[in-house]
Amino acid sequence: MMEHTAPVMPIEGSISYTGSPEPVCFRVLGDGEPVGIVWFAGSSQMPDNELLRRLVNSMHTVKLSAVIYAVKSNDITLGNQFLEEMDQKSQYRLLMVGGHSAGGAACLKVAKDCKVDIDAIFTVNSICTDTKLEIPRMYIIGENDNAKPKLKVPKVLEDEYTKLYTIEDSKESFLIASDGDHSLRNCSVPATNEEKDAASISEATLNMNIVVAKRIKKFVKHIDAS
Repeated sequence: MMEHTAPVMPIEGSISYTGSPEPVCFRVLGDGEPVGIVWFAGSSQMPDNELLRRLVNSMHTVKLSAVIYAVKSNDITLGNQFLEEMDQKSQYRLLMVGGHSAGGAACLKVAKDCKVDIDAIFTVNSICTDTKLEIPRMYIIGENDNAKPKLKVPKVLEDEYTKLYTIEDSKESFLIASDGDHSLRNCSVPATNEEKDAASISEATLNMNIVVAKRIKKFVKHIDAS
């Protein structure tokens, strides 16, 4: 299994679909003990992909210490194995599962069925939500994504790049990435492949992803304190 330490070299969107199907590990050095994360890639995407590398680099920028094992969306057994291995070690402050698109559905399945006690879930542009789960859940959604749900919840936080909504008396929160597409690029929909590739490394996209990482870090701190 390939291992990388952040910051990592950005890659273009096409690599997400043509790279290796093998799992990959990203290590992010930051503040305090790391968060252990198992990440499920989007449908047909490879574990080492453009979106995840941007999130990894953004976590590095905001100093969110993490070890992330990424697998394909259908590798639920392997994801469970990584969670069990991390659970046996005392180095992780929290154990979380995350996923993009169809990988979000894998997250919820793992959270329900895994033998390990998972502390939280966060998904990116996944239409899968589950109000019956008793653990904190953050759903990150691009404003321009087709999967954006109809939200009727109070706005509690807002800045130039993101808006955070919560449901009162609930463990769910929804983070809307302003002008974000399905892969959290600052990009209109529809867009050509050339436009997507240009947007993937634009300053607006990088700034948006950094703010998303800051929100994830606050999410982790909130869980830590509870």
